[in-house]
Amino acid sequence: MSDDIYFKMHCLYNAETELYDRLLTDMRDKHDSTEAYIGCSNEVMSKSNAYAKRLYRWCRNNIEYETGRPFDSVLWKESIRGYVNLSAQGWIDLYKQLLSEKEIKVDRRIFWKMHGV
Repeated sequence: MSDDIYFKMHCLYNAETELYDRLLTDMRDKHDSTEAYIGCSNEVMSKSNAYAKRLYRWCRNNIEYETGRPFDSVLWKESIRGYVNLSAQGWIDLYKQLLSEKEIKVDRRIFWKMHGV
């Protein structure tokens, strides 16, 4: 159970940060054409980093709530071990699949509003 929640929250984190970055800029990374390039300005980078930090805290809190245990940073890192080569779009596609299968239950409108988007 706890490995599963770590994977789901990490998937959510990777996809939602990418989707947010795409709202900030239409520039793309030269190494992954599906990934938003946020190094184009300090303002974009600052907004992206602030969102990523808020989202990470939200994911940590959600994991602690769901598992009833303190957050484990090793499990967080290891949860996506088999997915390290996934592109930015790959994370978004996997996230959408998990949402459609109701494996992740998040109302994205409330979720983004909660995070100031």
